[in-house]
Amino acid sequence: MFNERTGTPFNYLEYPTDIILLVVLWRLRYKLSLRDLAEMFLQRGFAFTHEAVRDWEARFAPLLADQLRSRRRGCTGTLWHVDATYVKVQGKWCYLYRAIDRDGNLVDSC
Repeated sequence: MFNERTGTPFNYLEYPTDIILLVVLWRLRYKLSLRDLAEMFLQRGFAFTHEAVRDWEARFAPLLADQLRSRRRGCTGTLWHVDATYVKVQGKWCYLYRAIDRDGNLVDSC
């Protein structure tokens, strides 16, 4: 095992943490396919399957989103807008909102 860290989501990974986070970031940022990412990193000497990329995305994308969202808090400008509505999801009413700043960047959503 490459990484053995007690109490973190990165326990028992076969690849370096920075490589896995780079794969997930490229998947989310550039909308690359699972197989394209596996092929790109194979050329760089890291052999893993597209299923590994899918698992990493499911496991680490929420962590990346939370980390980026927490860093962005407090950095919004003085002008922002909120849209809110109720939607029915599987027969249950849910409150949904989205806040954007002057430049159209997402501030917060639920």
